[in-house]
Formats: sequence, C-alpha cells, structure tokens
Amino acid sequence: MLQKSTISYTSDAPQTSKEQKQFHKLLEKIEVLKKLIEEKKQLTSKFSQLKNEQVLPLMNQLRDVKLSQVLALDLAYNRITIAKRLKTRLSNEILERVNELLTSFYFDTDQENEIMSIFAEHSGTSVEDLKEEQKEVEDTAARDYLWEHYGIILEEEESADLNDPVVVEKIRAKIAEEEEYQKYSSKQKTTDTDSIAIKAKALQDKLSKSIRSVYTSLVKHLHPDKEMDEGKKITKTEAIKEVTLAYETKDMLTLLILQAKYGIVEETINDVDLRNYNAILKKQAADLENQHLEIMNSAQGIPMHSEKSIEQFFKSEKNYLKKHIKQEQSMLQGIFENEDMLIEYLKQGY
Repeated sequence: MLQKSTISYTSDAPQTSKEQKQFHKLLEKIEVLKKLIEEKKQLTSKFSQLKNEQVLPLMNQLRDVKLSQVLALDLAYNRITIAKRLKTRLSNEILERVNELLTSFYFDTDQENEIMSIFAEHSGTSVEDLKEEQKEVEDTAARDYLWEHYGIILEEEESADLNDPVVVEKIRAKIAEEEEYQKYSSKQKTTDTDSIAIKAKALQDKLSKSIRSVYTSLVKHLHPDKEMDEGKKITKTEAIKEVTLAYETKDMLTLLILQAKYGIVEETINDVDLRNYNAILKKQAADLENQHLEIMNSAQGIPMHSEKSIEQFFKSEKNYLKKHIKQEQSMLQGIFENEDMLIEYLKQGY
C-alpha cells in the first residue's frame, strides 16, 4: 500500500517521510540558486554597463596616446640625425611599441595598415610578408581548431578559412558522419540498454503526469470563472497566467511554490509521486548549478560579490588607466616630441 504524505512547505515539518524531507531540501536549494543567479545576472549587467561607460573610453584613450607615441617616434627616426647605435635603439623602441599596440588593442583597417607599414619599415620586412606571416598564424590556428573540434585533417594545399564554403561543407559532412555513427552505435546497443531506455521513458511519462497533476489542481482552485468577487477574479486571472507559464515550461518548482502561495495545501501526494517530483527538482537544481557556474566563470576574476565590489573594482581600474594615460601622455609630450629629450632618453638606454 502506498504511503500518503501531506505536503507542507517547511523543511522542519514534523513526521515527514524521507521523500518529503528530500523534497523540502530540493525546494530550498533551488530557491537559493534562483536568487543567486538573478543576483549574478544583475551584477553582470552592472559590470557590462560600467565597462562600456567608464573603462572602454579610457582604453581607447590609452590606445590613441600609444599610437601617437609610435607616430612621433617614427617621425623622429626619419628626421633627426643621431649615432647608428641610437638609431638602432630607436628602431627597437618603435618595434616594441608597435607589437604592444597590435596585440593589446583593436584598430580599424586603415589604422592597422598604417601601424603595419611602420613595423615593416623597422623590421626590414615588407607589409606583404607581414600579412603573409599573420595569415600563416591564422591558418595554423584554424587547422588546429578543425582537428581539435571536428577531427578534420586538411592537406597542405587545402584552404583552412572557416568562411570558405568548401571548409564549411567539410565540417557539415563531418558532423553528419558523426551523427550516422551515433545512430549506428545506438542500433548496436544491447537489450539491457534498450530496457533502460524504456524505463527512462516510463519515468519521464510519470514526471509529465506529475506536472500535469499539480497544474490541474491549481487550475481547479484558481479558475477565475468560478469567482464572483471582481477583485479576487482579477487576482485569479493573473494567477492562472503564472500557472500556465510554469506548466508550459515544465517548471515543477514554480508550480509547487504557487500551490503554497495560493494556499492549496490540502492535496495529499503518495511517496511514489513525490519521488517523481524529486527527480524533476534534482534535474532543475543541477541545471541551475551549471548556469550559476557559467556566470561565475564568465566573470574572469571580477569580484562579483556585490554591486559595491564591482564599483570598487572599476574605480580601481579607472584610477590605474587615468594614471597610465597621464604617464604615457607625459612621455609623448616631454620626450618623444622633444628631440633633445628623446636623444637623452635613447642614450640612457630606456
């Protein structure tokens, strides 16, 4: 005979079964995770806002100052007459700063071409050769990507351009091949595996019935057509919208919370059905944990503890960038645009 248990919504309720205790713990865990995720989403939004409004403009300003430095040094290289060793030192200074620009900042096509021309001049390499080297690096990266992600090995003469229709077709063919292999493998599974699949489907059917049962119970109690009071009718109409949305998205947690919210606690649920509820809630808890982990990983070391911690982080970033910009601007005006100071700078070997 199936044991019956009345669902209450506090984890310390007396005389609760093992399934009911697990049910309460899962509810509490999911509610905590949902709150955490919502908080982190708001913090992520705040982070993006502050980055776009406060940090990116300063990064662009720093980029422009550093670009001006390179242009000033290149102008000085072609204008002033100095010893060969100082000329070499100046050329190396230009190469170092160009390399930093190309690896640390984004430029439009015209700016990039200008920078590469300067780099070519001081490295003794043509712009065409530089672009060819860059193309080779990108080609190697693309080939590695195709091998690591799709197991595709290209011949040396074959294109590795991921925008090339031929390459795209190869990727599609490889995916189709993998899908065919998976289909073949599934046909080779043993009867035991088939039996597991049948049981899994049966469990899923039970879980769907459980969701349907809770949904039906809520609709029965909240249907606005049976309500005479206009105020309560409006409330129930809004409640039905919540219930319907939760049902359509198979959100068992929300359905169960809505039962408690609207005082529908007289329903009794046997422990077999409760196990089905718990299976749904476990899956939902695992999905939420993964979602929370993804958000935290995407933060990349940014302190996502609170809005205040993010503001403090960006305040520190702004102060650092402003100080850095000031230093670079001072170097530009005080040394790189001043021939005498530039020569002294090169003599000192900075």
